[in-house]
Amino acid sequence: ADLFRGSSVCEGVDDFAPDVVTGWASFAGRDRNDGSYEIDVAADDGASERLSAPTVFVATGSSSTRLPSLPWDDAAGWLFDSDSIVGVGRVPKKILIQGGGLIAVEYAFIFRRLGSDVTVALREANVLEGKAVDVDVAAAVGARLESRGVDVRYGDGDIAS
Repeated sequence: ADLFRGSSVCEGVDDFAPDVVTGWASFAGRDRNDGSYEIDVAADDGASERLSAPTVFVATGSSSTRLPSLPWDDAAGWLFDSDSIVGVGRVPKKILIQGGGLIAVEYAFIFRRLGSDVTVALREANVLEGKAVDVDVAAAVGARLESRGVDVRYGDGDIAS
């Protein structure tokens, strides 16, 4: 959450601390009074409730993989995975994102929009390759990344060896 503090993304927002609920959710619809979305949540701890919010972010569940060949040290503050990057506390001037999957592409767009110089390095010939995404859509996403100023390096992301 601190990643966005001070950026134009949060203009007028005093407290950017989203509520995080882990569990199962289903959309109940819009509240007729204020237009908020209502969501029925069954949390992992067994609690069940209906939540209402004007904006909802649904993270459908993916986990990062920490390659053993890399020097992981969370305290060092320079190497992050998709889980730890949200706590970076600053917008990096330059960032290298390894991989061209859904999460990598998402973070590339986010960091570019926040002003970082972004490079995406991937092994594949296209972003989102092998991710059950239509090839035309994947090509359009790759073109959009490049048009936004992201340096996409195709066939250049094998950092495991």
